Amino acid sequence: MKQIDIRTRSVKSLENLLKSSVSEPGAFTDKTEYLAALRSQRKLAAYSDDELGIQPCALNTLKAHADHALDQGYQGLDLLRIAAIEAIENAVESHKQSNKSTKRGALNLLKQKEAELDLLRQQNIHLVYICQELKRLAQLYASSGDDTLKAICDKDMKRINTLLSISSPIDVSNDRG
Repeated sequence: MKQIDIRTRSVKSLENLLKSSVSEPGAFTDKTEYLAALRSQRKLAAYSDDELGIQPCALNTLKAHADHALDQGYQGLDLLRIAAIEAIENAVESHKQSNKSTKRGALNLLKQKEAELDLLRQQNIHLVYICQELKRLAQLYASSGDDTLKAICDKDMKRINTLLSISSPIDVSNDRG
């Protein structure tokens, strides 16, 4: 395998690790070597994990390969690194404060759950916006097509509107037929 392919895989694996750290920070609170690597760009570039296919390299090498291999480039990777640090630190802090047996612990837990609920609400609003934008684009594309395409689009738009208006869990595996 060529060195560039190895570096590209390594960069993508590092990106996936950082994304996992942001989405599930509790799983990384005890990984001291990884936590130390997150503290600086240079240390993250030198970080390695053979299981995940992450190879160490110089910071400039990481930047060059990230700019080439990732949609957001190195800047996006660095933002993920910072988000991972914050997420893991918050997980450590919430673990320390989540003592439900005291009034203070219960209040801290309540604040944490309210913050999680706010985040989920923001994510839902964002997803609804994305769905609306996709609907708008689909209608735009369908309007430039023939009558059969327009009919299919209208049918699918009705289904999407129904799915968006339902507040309970639904089975979206049903296909068009």
